[in-house]
Amino acid sequence: HMKDAIDIRVQSYYRNRFIKNKYDFVGHTKIIEKEIKTIDIKNLIKEHYKNDYTQQEINFALRNIEIKIDFPKINNIKREVRVRSYNNKHIQTSSISKHQAIEKFRDLGYNINNDVTFSTKNNGKTTSTYWANPNISKLHKDHWIILNDNINKELFLFYIPADNIKEEQLTLRNDKQNLIDLQIEYNDPTFTDTRSKYEFVKFFKEKIDY
Repeated sequence: HMKDAIDIRVQSYYRNRFIKNKYDFVGHTKIIEKEIKTIDIKNLIKEHYKNDYTQQEINFALRNIEIKIDFPKINNIKREVRVRSYNNKHIQTSSISKHQAIEKFRDLGYNINNDVTFSTKNNGKTTSTYWANPNISKLHKDHWIILNDNINKELFLFYIPADNIKEEQLTLRNDKQNLIDLQIEYNDPTFTDTRSKYEFVKFFKEKIDY
């Protein structure tokens, strides 16, 4: 009878231990699921590549990547982290105003005045550029440019100090010689003006999502 009593106690011990371990497992996985949803996966990717590539190269490579962490509640469905690269022409565009874009960068600490050239991606079939006609006088004073990628919902900020670009380096409109004919190539890491071939990447400050 003593042996039976010991066996019962041993069985009870291992049963309780199993229940506790199972309870801990469920609890721990729920903690992981809750916390992982707050992790910025893109930042982890940037950290992984930062020693081998420039920040601009990494940001550009990630521009069309959507990362979604999904934990379905249905039993027996595999839980996964999905990374999807999407084709721009199938994405519905959305808009943001010049004022809203300026405020977003001001919230990050940029002291942006009202002297800003704001351009949204041209959605024409024959061209794919950011088009704008800033006055040539803007070259002679500190100036900001904000490019709005309304497909990927990204804003690109540029700061051009006064007299850093010479008038002859850019192309003027044929009909209005006081206006710059600016057409910056879309999806171009150098942000090259297709008219003058001038690269604006040297003035790039920051990209944000909206």
